[in-house]
Amino acid sequence: MHPPHVVGAPRLAGGAGALVAAIARRRARPHVVRVGDSDAAPHIGFSTDNGTNWFQGSEPSGVTGGGTVAAAADGSGFVWSPEGAGVHHTTGYGTSWTASTGIPAGATVESDRRNPEKFYGFEAGTFYVSTDGGATFTAKATGLPAEGNVRFQALPGTEGDIWLAGGSDTGAYGLWRSTDSGATFTKSAGVEQADSVGFGKAAPGASYRTVFVSAKIGGVRGIFRSTDAGASWTRINDDAHQWGWTGAAITGDPGSTGASTSPPTGAGSRWARPPTAAAEARTPAPTPVRSSPRTPPVR
Repeated sequence: MHPPHVVGAPRLAGGAGALVAAIARRRARPHVVRVGDSDAAPHIGFSTDNGTNWFQGSEPSGVTGGGTVAAAADGSGFVWSPEGAGVHHTTGYGTSWTASTGIPAGATVESDRRNPEKFYGFEAGTFYVSTDGGATFTAKATGLPAEGNVRFQALPGTEGDIWLAGGSDTGAYGLWRSTDSGATFTKSAGVEQADSVGFGKAAPGASYRTVFVSAKIGGVRGIFRSTDAGASWTRINDDAHQWGWTGAAITGDPGSTGASTSPPTGAGSRWARPPTAAAEARTPAPTPVRSSPRTPPVR
C-alpha cells in the first residue's frame, strides 16, 4: 500500500530514473522539478500538474549528472547544482540558466519553504544563503560537518527554520537546527548520529510539525519522530524492521499525523502509518527518548 499522493517519476535518457525532487505549491497544483543521472541530456525535468506530465528543461554547459535542485516556495524559480557545472539559477522552467555566485560547485541546494527569494546551500562544513532568488550566495554558519553525507531541510510554512543532519564517525556527526536562516546552528546533544530529516503533520495539540529522522539516539539506530521540536524522540521502527540504510531521505505525510516514508534502497520504498486503536491496545507503547540540553550554536 502506498501513500495517497505519489508523484510519478520520469525516465531520463539512458534509462536512469530521477533521483531528487523539489516541490513547490503554486496555484491549485504543485510544481515539481526532478533531476537524475543519465548518459546524456536531459538531466532535468519539470511538471506543473503534480507529476502527471513532464517536459524537459535546458541545461548549463558541462552538466554530467543530476546533482541537487531546489524550487522556490511559490514555484517562480529554481536553483540547480548539477554535477559537472557550478550552481545555476533560473526563473520559469529552465529555458535558460545563469551562474550563481558566492557558492562553490557541488554544493547541496535547498529552498526556504516560505520566502520564494531565499535559497540555501551547503558544502564542506559551511552553510550558504541567497536572498535574491539564487543569484548570489553568502557564507553564513561554519563548523558544521565537513565530512560524510549531509542533508538538510527547511520547515514548510516557516521562514528560516532549517534542520541539518549528517557527518561522519571521524568528525562532527548529528542533528543541527537553525531558526535564523542559517546564520547560526544549534546541535541537538541527545542525537548521537543522524543521516536524514523530514517533516510531517503536527500531532494533535502540538504547535510544531512532526520531525522525522533516521538516526542513532540513546545508543539505538532507527527511525524516530518528535512531536515537540526535538525535545524528545520516539522510535517508530524496531530491530526487525531496519531495512538496511535509511539515510538517503525521509519525510512525513503533511496530511496525516505520524505517517512517514523513506526512499528505495534496493528493496522498495517504506511507508509507515500510526497503528489502529485495536493494534495499539495489543502493543506496548514506545518509550520516548528525552534529548539532553543542546550545545551552544555554531557560527
